[in-house]
Amino acid sequence: MSKPSNCSETSSITPQCQYYVVRKKRLCRMTVRPGRQYCGEHEPRPKTDNGKDDLRIPCPNDPKHTCYASKLKKHLSICNARQQQQPDYIILNINGSTDTEDCPRLPLSKIPLKTISKVIDKVNILYDKYLKDKIPMLSEKPIHTTVLDEFNDPGRTESSLRHLRQASRLLHVVENEGFVKPNTCFIELGAGKDYALRCITSTGVLDKVSGVALATCCHHRCERAACLASRPLQGLGIDAEDFNVLLGVVSWATCGDGRSRDARKRPLADSRTHTRTQTRAEVTDDDGENYGTKNLNLSQERREIIGKRAKMLLDWGRVLYLKELGFDARLVYYVSSTVSLENVCILAKKIS
Repeated sequence: MSKPSNCSETSSITPQCQYYVVRKKRLCRMTVRPGRQYCGEHEPRPKTDNGKDDLRIPCPNDPKHTCYASKLKKHLSICNARQQQQPDYIILNINGSTDTEDCPRLPLSKIPLKTISKVIDKVNILYDKYLKDKIPMLSEKPIHTTVLDEFNDPGRTESSLRHLRQASRLLHVVENEGFVKPNTCFIELGAGKDYALRCITSTGVLDKVSGVALATCCHHRCERAACLASRPLQGLGIDAEDFNVLLGVVSWATCGDGRSRDARKRPLADSRTHTRTQTRAEVTDDDGENYGTKNLNLSQERREIIGKRAKMLLDWGRVLYLKELGFDARLVYYVSSTVSLENVCILAKKIS
């Protein structure tokens, strides 16, 4: 334990819980109320009216913290995690789907081998028919002036430079597509691609939209009920069960090549590490002979190709959705795969 004098000096400056956390070999860092020695988590249990120790229970608002059972009502009235009154313009799930999930998602390890093989065949057939050699690579551009100062910062890591290259290229894209006009509202979205598309194509909004530049990623996080590609792809023979397999297969594009973490830090792997590690946990295989993917006998290279094709197919479904609503939509590679493995962008312009 640290010296008592140090503890006292620390406490006199900022009241700190005096509970010693053995596992971390230090005092608890929570602050305490004036006159108290311990935080709410570590304070000796008070007694209830019947003389028993009061219990701390998970807060119903947020189970990450606890409160005394006897003081639950008071706690709920002042809890920082309590539901706040929302302004009128916020409507819960306004951009959510009304469809119900009619086919529960399963990991690939729980799906029959024949089903996975069938979906892979469909992916290859649809890719060859609709996408092969039809996604152009946009020409290289210098770093956009908007991010040039940040890019030239000598303290930048390679990872942050990679993201700036992507942002720079997308800025050039929206300029080249004619989206940069006076009195235009630009909306940047980090996640929720289908929710964003559902928002801009909703009644009352669609007429105001001039175009879309949407860099796609993280396809394994999609849900069939929310994904706008599900209905167009169903028309191409991808049913609910196939779609859920598709959401598992997409991870093969970025899940890694089996090398150790140290090996992935070498220059060749540096630009690919962030996307490869995002989905490594999504492809755990089963040891059974009739389930999972081990017995497909696919090389790492072949798995990666299939995964990329599956991703493109999902993006193609989104393109078809936008075309149905009057957009001139297409897929492009906006950066090279050495910058990011997630290098596909949906470009859509409203047809006058």
